[in-house]
Order: sequence, then C-alpha cells, then structure tokens
Amino acid sequence: MKKKILSILLSAAFGLGAVFAGFSATTVQSYAADGDQIDESQRTYVAYQILKGEFEKDANGKETDNFLSPVIGSDFDAEEIFAEYIDEAAYEAKYKVAYDFTDQRAAYEFIRAIEALTDAEKEALAKKILAKVSGGSAVTVSGNTATITGEPGLYLVCETTDLTNYNGSTKMRANLQVVKSNKVIRLAVEKRDTNEVFKEVEDVNDTTGIKFWGTDADYDIGDDVPFRVSGTIADDYTYYTDYYFCLHDTTTEGLTINANSFHVYAADLPDGSNDLDNATLTEISLDKLTTKTIADHAFDIGFDDLNDVAEVTADTDRIVVTYTAKLNEKAIIGSQGNINDVYLEFSNNPDSDGKGRTPKKVAIVFTFKPTVTKVDQDLNALAGAVFTLSKEIKQTDGSMAWEEVKEFKLDENVATQNVFTCKGIDDGHYKLEETTTPPGYNTIDPVEFWVIAEHEDGELKSLGVYSDAEGQDSLMADAQTGDLGVFTVSTTAGTIDNTVINQQGAVLPSTGGIGTTIFYVIGGVLVVGAVVLLIVRRRMRNEEE
Repeated sequence: MKKKILSILLSAAFGLGAVFAGFSATTVQSYAADGDQIDESQRTYVAYQILKGEFEKDANGKETDNFLSPVIGSDFDAEEIFAEYIDEAAYEAKYKVAYDFTDQRAAYEFIRAIEALTDAEKEALAKKILAKVSGGSAVTVSGNTATITGEPGLYLVCETTDLTNYNGSTKMRANLQVVKSNKVIRLAVEKRDTNEVFKEVEDVNDTTGIKFWGTDADYDIGDDVPFRVSGTIADDYTYYTDYYFCLHDTTTEGLTINANSFHVYAADLPDGSNDLDNATLTEISLDKLTTKTIADHAFDIGFDDLNDVAEVTADTDRIVVTYTAKLNEKAIIGSQGNINDVYLEFSNNPDSDGKGRTPKKVAIVFTFKPTVTKVDQDLNALAGAVFTLSKEIKQTDGSMAWEEVKEFKLDENVATQNVFTCKGIDDGHYKLEETTTPPGYNTIDPVEFWVIAEHEDGELKSLGVYSDAEGQDSLMADAQTGDLGVFTVSTTAGTIDNTVINQQGAVLPSTGGIGTTIFYVIGGVLVVGAVVLLIVRRRMRNEEE
C-alpha cells in the first residue's frame, strides 16, 4: 500500500468580497479485482446540504466558483462545528455584532477557517460534519456523474451502499461537494480499495531440493507444512478512526496447526508486484496482536486498529502471517487433498465501524499411498516378506543420501497378509528393498522409481511412476495388459500399486558377482584335488611295480 491521501476538501483562494471557491471534485475511478468489486451503477449515495446560496456569474452568464451569500443548509446542525472553527472574539471585533452562528457572516468565517486547514484536518472536519447531519437528499448516479436534488450550495456526499453481498469492497469517504444550479457534479470518489486475501503453501521436493510457494503442494505424512497467508490494507487506512484487520484460517483434520510456529510481518512489496518472495518484511511482535486465537485446526489473528501498529507504515502493502501445520494420520489421500482456507475481515467504511470480508482463498496439500502385493511365481499370495522403502534426500551440503521412509508395514485389513502399504508419501526418488524373504524364495533386486505429481491451481493434474526424474520412461502398467511387476497408479485415489513376484529354486549368479568367485574357488579346489589324486595313483603304481 503506497499510501496516498486524497484531499476531501481542496483549498483555493478566497477573495475579500465574501467569495467561496474552496471545494472541487475529483474523478470517479472504478476499481475491480477478481470480480468481487461491486459495479459502480449498484452503489447508492445521499447528499446533506451544509451551506446554500448563489454562485457569481461571469460576463458570459456562466457560474463561477465564487459563492455569494452563503447560509447554513437545512440538513446541518452547525452550532458546535462553527464554534470550533470560528474565533468568537475575532468575529465580534470584525463585525461589531454579537456572535451568531446562524448569521451569514458566520458562514463566511467558516469558509475562511477551512482554507487554513491541512488535508488531514479537512478530513477530520468531514467526519465531524457527518456526525451533525440528518435528512439528506437522494443522489442519482449515472456513470461518473451524480445529480443532487436541492439548491446550489455545499453538500456532504456519503455512500450508503449495502456491501453485505459484495466481498472485498469498501465505501468511499464522505466528501464535501460544490453543487451549482445545474445540480450535476462529478462524484469525488478516490480509488476505492478492494481488499484481497492470499493463501500459499510451500512445495518442497526432498530429492531435488526445489521449493516454491503456490496454491498446492504434496507432502509426506509427518511433515511440517509451511503456509503463508496475507491480506491487503486500504490505502487510506489512517483515515479510519479504527482500522480493523483480522485473518481467519481453517484447516481440515489432516492438518494440525503448530501453535508455536507463528510469525507476523508488515510487507512492502516491490512496485507493481505481488511477489512476497522479494518483499521487504518487518516483523511485528505477537504481543501487539489484539486477536490471537490458535486451535488445532483454526486460528484468528488480527489487530483492532492498524493505526496503533508502528511497523505498519505508508509503505506497507500487506500483513503477512507464516506458520506450519503437521500433515497427520488423518490426511486424505489422493486428488481430494487436504484443504486449508482463509478469509480476511476488515474495516470497509471509513466513516463508521462497518466491517467487510473477502471471499475465501484455499491452499491444498496432497499425499499418496504406495501398496506392494507379494505373490509367488504362480501369482498366489505369499506371506512372510518384509520391505523397506527409502527416499533419496538432498542434504543441506548438497550431497545425496538414502533415508528410510516411515514404517512400511503389513496391511492388517488384508486376510492373506501379503499386502503392504505406506500411507502418506510425496514426490521424489524412492527405492524398494526386500529385507526379509519368505523361506525357499529368492530375494528381489532393489526397485528404484520416481514419483512425479503434477498439480496446479489447487488441482492434482496427474500422478505417475517413472525411472527418471524427467518423467520420460514410465514404469506404469499398460491399461490393456495389466502387466505384473510394474506400477498401477490412480490419480484420483492417490494410490501407487506394485505386485512383487518371488521365484523359487536356484538362480544362477550374475557375471562378476560373488557367485562367480565361489565357482572359481570350488573349481580350483577340484583341480588341485585331481592333481593330487593323479600323483598319488602314480606313486602307488610305481611301488607295486
């Protein structure tokens, strides 16, 4: 939020001849984002008559900005306002009469007092006037113009739009407007802010080390998942008496919020960018939060008034909250994913304590389940095996190491006791090893494979198993043949199934393995034995002769 204060009351020169030329309107600017901003034609306004009178005409009969003979308008209780801005003693000395706030001269002095105010003081005056008005006239809006039914003069124009069904929208500030005899003005509407909320999860590939923030990610059960939520702040938040800001976040049961992981920042984003990765972050102490409620699956974090938070300045674009949540055993497997959503509740009426809320934004975490089915060469269920599933992890120093994945255990729900599952893995490079083999069967060679998950915009697009990191060489079974020994994958269910076959009988050792060494040793022993036997027989023959 690069704050820009747009003046409600624009000062101009005042002549000695009771001339008023102090208020001019700005251009209407419509502002929309994500379809949440209300259409301009649906907004409603009311105008309160503050001062009335006539405007001087030039030689061509066109009204100028010189306001003649101003008097108090019918919708304005001016007594307290005039008393604050008019020096009674100076008034009586100047006009040689007792002070009377209903007198035309008091209206002149009020106009002159306004001229000396700063922008901030003029904004404060508009709020004070708003508290002293009643009645009012309807304002008919067409495009960027508004027609006020009433006499020429000075009006306070306020927005009365019901924003209940327009998430993210804010109202304009009360504006003092000059209305001439044509009764048509340009609405003085500074750019209305459309508050937005953002939800991100950091996706990390343990094998490649690649990480980035987005709306979706995949993780192992047991991992602490990093989340980042943020909300925009109104450009004119300092105009609000109290600028309320609160983030409301909820997770599914598969994600348990880590209560001690929270950090809150004021973020200054690069101009024209929404990239938080390159933002300047100023941490805000959690002690400054006026709302801090954290449960296992929900939290509310916010401030009753951002004007009281020194870290929030004119350069602040968003408030950012970071935290982690553990993906637990209740995590949903597959494309349904584990959802985490957030919405922002914020002050949306600069002239009252009204609040609005944004639509919810969602981040989703996926996780998957590999299954190994053990059979013999006749495809009968084969019990008694034990497997280890390992993942190749990139270490902090850049080296690679195999680390055992969470327990790869027997599926107790399967009567044949030959089905093994490991609920909750993510993408990466894996190795399946048979550490215990059923008696009489041959141990399988280790199976290495890559799990590659493609997800975007909160949707799991595809899930596959490959022999390479690029996803070029698929290890998935052909849908027609259903080949055994390869993987069958369901993106929807998030399952990765593999049937492992154990063979019985002797298996010839491979060339160059320890088996060949054994053959060489045994062969050598047999040769030596044969030579010894031959020598012994010759000696025996010689002795007999």
